[in-house]
Amino acid sequence: MQISLRFQLFAITCFLMASFSIAYLSDVMTIWNGAESSFLYGLQNGENPGYLPYLINHFLATEAGAISTTARLLGLSVLTISLAFFFFSSKILIGTKTALITVLISIAGFFLPVLAKVATSDIWLFGFQLMAYTAMLRFLKKPDILFRSLFYLWLAGAVLIQPLSTLIIFMGSPAFIYLMGKDRKALLRLNPWLAVIVLALLFHFTGFLYWDNDTFIFNTLHFAYGKFLLLAIIGILPFFGYFLGALRDMAFKLKHREELSILFVPVVLFSIIAQSPLIAFGIAFLIAKQMILYTNDKYPFGNWIKTGAVINLTLSFFVAIFLMLRGLQEFGGIGFRVGLGFSIAYWSLGVAAIIGLFTKDKRLLWGAAILNGLMSFLILASAVYPLIETKRDVSRRLFAEIGNNPYIERVILSEKPPIRRKKMPLLAQQHFEKLQIDSTRDFQAIYDNASPKTLIIFKQMPPDSGLLRKYPDLIHVEGWDDHFRNVEWCGVVVSH
Repeated sequence: MQISLRFQLFAITCFLMASFSIAYLSDVMTIWNGAESSFLYGLQNGENPGYLPYLINHFLATEAGAISTTARLLGLSVLTISLAFFFFSSKILIGTKTALITVLISIAGFFLPVLAKVATSDIWLFGFQLMAYTAMLRFLKKPDILFRSLFYLWLAGAVLIQPLSTLIIFMGSPAFIYLMGKDRKALLRLNPWLAVIVLALLFHFTGFLYWDNDTFIFNTLHFAYGKFLLLAIIGILPFFGYFLGALRDMAFKLKHREELSILFVPVVLFSIIAQSPLIAFGIAFLIAKQMILYTNDKYPFGNWIKTGAVINLTLSFFVAIFLMLRGLQEFGGIGFRVGLGFSIAYWSLGVAAIIGLFTKDKRLLWGAAILNGLMSFLILASAVYPLIETKRDVSRRLFAEIGNNPYIERVILSEKPPIRRKKMPLLAQQHFEKLQIDSTRDFQAIYDNASPKTLIIFKQMPPDSGLLRKYPDLIHVEGWDDHFRNVEWCGVVVSH
């Protein structure tokens, strides 16, 4: 199916909007605790130097200060390359328009752009798993040596990044296709089961396999399925109506063993089991199919889509009121205006998309829904997040208050329970080497026992109301933690 020039220009505009939203503030954004701080800590301190994302980052980041920026921009590059590979490789399988709309939904949702905006291993895993799965499907459609070789190459990369998740997906999905599908010869020739096991064993016994999950937001071993599914659904909120229609259509077509459902449904099912970000791609494809099928007058699940869209728009109205009031409370007038702008963009384009559902005008049916996600994330990244950053950058402001003090030789972080250096809350901004963890919460005991030229940093103001009078140079910084809860950090240099 040919794509019109107008739709091609629309797709290019969408890609530019998504790229800007992802790349914006990459150089100044405060490091997020947990997966991102673990990823950057390992990258900066040479842990697991053979880990594939670290190898590529070290090759491109020539200056220490550019490590976090390079790692984040590489996430955008991995997302772009993997989606481009999917588009050009899958056109023969699912059609040009379906492939392009799947890519547009992937970048218009919130799930993948957020993963690409932070420096973690999740977007790397998504990229290699998507390219491996695409190469496998392309080989099943038209077997040739090129896509067989590409499948093994991308699969090797996915195993190196996260072996357990890759084992689950590339053992389970081919088995599902084999049991439900009709043409099994090409799948047996490719033999993904043997390939993924051999690669995992080979890399394990040669010392290249990386089993640590600290650098992942979604950890296969944590079994946090509720949180994972909730975030996946939030990621496709602009397309929630189509998502409901896709669930109903998926059950119907699996019952009748429709070919494309057999090929793409296992991506969703086994991504849930593995808690893999590849789920976003599977859902995007199912939604894209509903968008195209909806224009057919005989499409049977139109009421599901309309109902989901109306429910989403109704609930978003109450969320919009909450955002405006919370913005007013935390940031004053500017917070209210930013919340209002974000809400108007989401709501107005949501209304346009619903009008498209009733008129079946493709410009509204497809364009409004896709622009809804893109515009919302653009405003979120360029207007909402900068306000949040003024609250989140507690560590940067704390160390700015301390300054480059030549009299500081040692830093103690006082918090209980003790935490790993990789996951230091709020202090991951290029200060890893200074920190030593002390589990004691008794500030006076730490102060009395500390040697001179020691900087003591502690979370929350101690209950001693006379502390500020006793230590007049005490540094006090307030802000938010990564869960947007109020937090305050203090620091004082031992002078005795």
